[in-house]
Amino acid sequence: MPETRSVDELQARLMDTRDAGVRARIHLELGRRALSDGRLEVAVRHLREALVLDHRLEQARKHLQDLGQASRVQISGAGGRRKAMRLLLGRVRRSRPD
Repeated sequence: MPETRSVDELQARLMDTRDAGVRARIHLELGRRALSDGRLEVAVRHLREALVLDHRLEQARKHLQDLGQASRVQISGAGGRRKAMRLLLGRVRRSRPD
């Protein structure tokens, strides 16, 4: 299960496999982790790649939509940025499978 592996292990697995479905799920997980760490550009790259590999990954699509909505929110000052980030991270955490 990708959720229990380290980022380094996921990246190594990504390079070792040719299975598009496995690669898509790894990109999805790397995107989630990047979101959790606040690395939005990295997250977007992984989430987009996940959808390229498997267009049926609704979780990746939802995260990208959430990012698009978050970027349109009027954010003023550090407090506004923190609030927008908390909102986005809350969505990411709620969408993770148990």
